[in-house]
Formats: sequence, C-alpha cells, structure tokens
Amino acid sequence: MPKDKTIDQATIDIQAEDGITSSATVFKPQEGSSAPVIICFPAMGVNARFYDLFARSLTAKGFNVVTTDLRGIGTSSVRASKKHNFGYYEMIHYDWPAVIKAVKTKFFENKIFILGHSLGGQLSSLYLSHQKEYKLSGLILITANSVYYKGYSFPDCFKVLAGTNFAFLVSQWLGYLPGHKFGFGGLEAKNVIRDWSRQGRTGRYEILNSPLDYDLLLSQLNLPVVSISFEDDFFAPSGAVRHLYKKMKNANVTHFHLSPGDHNLKNKYHFSWAKTPDFMVSMIMDWMATLDLLFDNDMLL
Repeated sequence: MPKDKTIDQATIDIQAEDGITSSATVFKPQEGSSAPVIICFPAMGVNARFYDLFARSLTAKGFNVVTTDLRGIGTSSVRASKKHNFGYYEMIHYDWPAVIKAVKTKFFENKIFILGHSLGGQLSSLYLSHQKEYKLSGLILITANSVYYKGYSFPDCFKVLAGTNFAFLVSQWLGYLPGHKFGFGGLEAKNVIRDWSRQGRTGRYEILNSPLDYDLLLSQLNLPVVSISFEDDFFAPSGAVRHLYKKMKNANVTHFHLSPGDHNLKNKYHFSWAKTPDFMVSMIMDWMATLDLLFDNDMLL
C-alpha cells in the first residue's frame, strides 16, 4: 500500500505496569493537527496493521490516529502459551492505561476518543467503565457486541453457546487456544477465553482476578457512544450489539445498523469494512459533529 506523503507515520513504545511491552503506530496529518485523536483497539486475533488503511482514511480527514496491538498479538512482547497466561484483567488494567498514557504524553491538549473493533470494543467499554485518571471524549464501537448467547437469534444462539464452551474446554486442556487452527481469533490466552466464554454463558462481565462489578460500572458510564453494526453479521448481530450497549444505561448511545450492500461490502462484514473504510470515516465524522461543539469542525477536512 503506497504511503500518502501528506501523512506522517511514527512508532511509539508502550510499556505496561507488569513489564509487557509493545508498540503503537501514530498517523498524523503532515501539517500537524489539534483535531481529536482516535485510538484504535483491534478485534480478537487481529494485528494492528489490519487497520492501516482505515487509519490513513481518518488521517486524510484531519484526525490523529493511533493503532495498537492487543496483548499477545503483533508487536506485543508476550505470546499466549501454557507458561504465559493472561486475561481481560491484565489487558484493561495494564495495557489500556499504558496506551492512553503514551498517547496523552504525545497529544496532551487534544481530545481523545477510543475506538474498539469487536473484542477491542468490549474491552474498551470495560476499561472506560472503571478508569478515572483521564478525561476522554467518547467511545466508538464497530461491530462490537456481547457474546451472550441469548443476544443471538435461533439457531445461531446455540452455535455461539457451543462455540464459546468448546473454546473454553480446548483452552483449559491445552493451556491456551490455537484459534487460528479453528478459523477464529489467533493464539489466545487461557484466561482471555475463560473471561470471554463466561460472559457468553451468563451475559455478565465477571472477570478473573478482579473484584469489580463491571456491569454496575458500565451502567454508570457517562460518555457519548456510537455503535456501528451490519445486517447479517453472524459475529455481531443487532441483538448481541444491543446487549453490550444497553448495559451503558447512563451513556448517550447512538446505534447505526447498516445494510452491507449499501456500502459495497460483499462478505465477512465483521471485518471487510476496514478495507473500504471511507463510509465508516464519514459516519464517525457525522456523529462527532452532533456532539455539541466537542471540537471545532474546522479542524477537519
């Protein structure tokens, strides 16, 4: 993919409190911009590089964008194995704060929005529900959903229940989940799958090693939120998407449920939007424009 000469691209180092390191990629308009920063957290098993085209499309419109890997993927210094285990707790209490701190250091005057795709959206929601250190401006969810099986219609609900439980059993047996061998996710840590599958069974976020009541905290989250999903997306149908954002009872939530054909998406809508992302960028800009002067629209092209 040829690089746009009007966009500066740089790498920043990230170090979590427990010593795990990674890097994030920063995309900035070459002339500099005081426009908002959008931090993009990926889906399960997806490398941050997958979002490069999306990031460049956002940056071409004047945004600053940061893409980063989930723990265990891409530039992360750790890989899931029998010896290296981690779950939602380590990600939202160590990794998310480390990324936000690094971005705040670089963009200390800019408004910051968090964008989460799929699992990245779930984890971003959980992080925002409890964090109090930083003032953040909003949450963007793209095909981000609860995996609670009752959020899916029949017979998909039973496929999801069976699939999440199967993944749990395999991860318990092997000490990790080789998701790439099953065509879902990547090399996933046992506790990630434990937290993920438990929520799939119960509908609640009861995270190993954490005493927090995340469902209660989500109900108290007070931020602008936009959730974007697609018809006929098996992984994130409208019911499962609603089950996540309906937990945010105190947030100002806007939900767009799109027809893939209207945006020339022909398959795997859960992911393919990132390959033709201009329509998604336009939707994000339109949503931001409704946020009552959160920022000066003249900053953006």
